[in-house]
Amino acid sequence: MYLDYFGLQRHPFRITPDTSLFFSGGAEGRGVVLDAMLYAIESGEGILKVVGEVGSGKTMLCRMLEEQLPESTEVVYLANPNLSPDDILYAIAFELKLLVRRDTSKLLVMQQLQNYLLKQHAANRKVLVIIEEAQGMPVETLEEIRLFSNLETHRDKLMQIILFGQPELDKNLSARHIRQLRERITHSFYLSPLDVEATRAYIRFRLGAAGCPCPHLFTASAEWLIAKVSRGLTRRINILADKALLAAFADNVLESPENLSPDVPPVVKLRHVSAAIRDSDYSSALMKALFWPARLAGAAVLTAVAVLAFVLWPGSVGVAGQTDYSIMPTATGSDSSLPAMVASKESPLALAANSWPPAAEPMPQTAEPQEQADMTAALLPEKQAVEQTSPTALKPAQSGFDTLTQQRLLASIEWLRAANPEAYTIQFMSGELGNLEFAERFLEELQASGLLEESYFCMSSEGNRSYWTVKHKNFAGVSLAQAYIESLPAPIQDYRPFVQNMSTVECNINSSVAAFIPE
Repeated sequence: MYLDYFGLQRHPFRITPDTSLFFSGGAEGRGVVLDAMLYAIESGEGILKVVGEVGSGKTMLCRMLEEQLPESTEVVYLANPNLSPDDILYAIAFELKLLVRRDTSKLLVMQQLQNYLLKQHAANRKVLVIIEEAQGMPVETLEEIRLFSNLETHRDKLMQIILFGQPELDKNLSARHIRQLRERITHSFYLSPLDVEATRAYIRFRLGAAGCPCPHLFTASAEWLIAKVSRGLTRRINILADKALLAAFADNVLESPENLSPDVPPVVKLRHVSAAIRDSDYSSALMKALFWPARLAGAAVLTAVAVLAFVLWPGSVGVAGQTDYSIMPTATGSDSSLPAMVASKESPLALAANSWPPAAEPMPQTAEPQEQADMTAALLPEKQAVEQTSPTALKPAQSGFDTLTQQRLLASIEWLRAANPEAYTIQFMSGELGNLEFAERFLEELQASGLLEESYFCMSSEGNRSYWTVKHKNFAGVSLAQAYIESLPAPIQDYRPFVQNMSTVECNINSSVAAFIPE
């Protein structure tokens, strides 16, 4: 659908293992593993093992291996690991087209297999058995594989075996009664998830390989978010990048698609990746990546917990998956110049952002205010997941959050950025962060009075206390604000609103949410 729009000759992010789009991945990437496997096979090693998480690229690596093996290597490919010890022998025999039947005795089948392997060895040919999803293979069958490794001459193995599996394979192989098999595994390879820089290179490589005139279609923040939510797994990267391109196409981000060139600035942004995350139901992975408290300390713990409690309230999906990402330190305590601070790249929040993620995965710098709102939108749970992958479904959402408090928090970010610190506002209400239900009811009351549109929800942390406040409008002077209070409906005046200088407004947790992904 979007191929012509972005000048693509084919789909760059399909999850099928297209070997023409194989990403070698730098000094420690898949290309290095592939070369090592080819060397081990050429050297006549017996059993190899390749372990990687679901979606880490094991099948792609397997296809690349088959392509690059010399013609003198005959490959037996077993895609179904759920074989009994007897079945695996017959499965290999059938794949090699040996003249055996299911009722042929096991002893005879083994003899025919050995004779065949000896003939292949005499002809200077190799036989390689590739077993995918080996973590699902019964332990007894794994032990049977060890017997195949006994088929050898005095110098060479007659059959080589590669086990491809998920991390559970290592657990299965740790059983004491199959330690003899474990000892015969001469090489073990682990497909590590891609880090942020490798994810960025992967996305650009795929776009270039698919013929895109501008491989830098994604902004740095969009690439960063894909890396974090995907946890570096190539299948998830493909899914998110594909849907983000579709969202960008639906958003008509290119002024002149026919003039697309390497000089065109990145057009696939955070809001498009956020739409892809929602459509792919990866919101819990996003929450896990951004909020998992691996390196929290001091007051930052309180702020992080407060933000997490808010974005999860009143009942979003549970956090799932595993990650080792850390949370960004956030500013705490009183700040008398928050509006100016939020807009400044030299603010404490910006400096904190520069220290997280680690130096090897720098957080991209901000260019557009809308990107920060997009990030907040990605953090807030929605009532319904998008069910269809269509331009309409993937159109970046501008509203539709679960609660009024969440909606007004999002609105407050731009309000704070644009506010004049010399101006004044009205504080309607405040309360402890644990009492968000009351805040929601109060905002409903404002909505009924027609006052919600210019009301804003602030979350703050000071010392051991976390609290919320509801602010309303901006005024050039105290007298104007006081006169406005006197004109309010009586039920609102009963809450005793008061005038506050904007320079004393404290919304430091709002700022923390906005600063997670600056662009």
